[in-house]
Amino acid sequence: MDKWMRKVALSRPLMVGSAVVYGVIEFVALRRSTVLARQTTA
Repeated sequence: MDKWMRKVALSRPLMVGSAVVYGVIEFVALRRSTVLARQTTA
């Protein structure tokens, strides 16, 4: 039981961290695409 609790405690920050990283990557990709679109129009 203790080992399972430790695994849960370790996996939760990992899930949160990966979600944050994914959000940042999505945000950067969106910013980059908008900047590229602005450069092509201008």
